[in-house]
Amino acid sequence: MFPHRVQAPGEIRMNEAQETRPSALGLKLEVESLLEEIRPAIQMDGGDVELVDVDADGKVTVRLLGACTGCAMSQLTLKQGIENLLVNRIAGVTSVEAEVVAE
Repeated sequence: MFPHRVQAPGEIRMNEAQETRPSALGLKLEVESLLEEIRPAIQMDGGDVELVDVDADGKVTVRLLGACTGCAMSQLTLKQGIENLLVNRIAGVTSVEAEVVAE
């Protein structure tokens, strides 16, 4: 048998760390699910949104598509709508940014 390793003071065991922070995959799935809920409202105005990435710090990157591209109101939709909803409803999400697409 393997010798039992003694836990150092202040050390967090892996299962404890997993309980305190959502997994990267779990967080991404939650974000995708919520984006699916709000997508119809965005599509009603001819736009769309898709998830690009969720980083380790909770920053969500999305891509705005369709009528959202170049729309003066897209930043308002992004910050007041999408970011506000994601940050308030999903633990671990800290901000939402739009991917800059070079044309």
